[in-house]
Amino acid sequence: MNLLTEFTIFIISIFILSKASHTVIKSSVKMARITRLGELTIGFLFLSIATVIPETTISITSVISSIFGALLGFDSIVYLTPFLRHMIGNDAINDTIREIS
Repeated sequence: MNLLTEFTIFIISIFILSKASHTVIKSSVKMARITRLGELTIGFLFLSIATVIPETTISITSVISSIFGALLGFDSIVYLTPFLRHMIGNDAINDTIREIS
């Protein structure tokens, strides 16, 4: 893609993100009024749900694909960074992976 196409996609994405965030804020204010919980409480609920979703997705995906090291973060450290493998030592890492699996 050329620069103009990428810039156009970027501007459209910013516009869509702006509209979506405005809609979420308006809906959360309505929800706070209906439930009488307060805007801060609803904001904390949305924030907690938004931070749990990626962790849950990784956990479910790793269980389905039988990569249990991803649950503890070992796959990203061990398999994606050979430098750490050299520093820690292959034997220690392999023993840890065998114990987890």
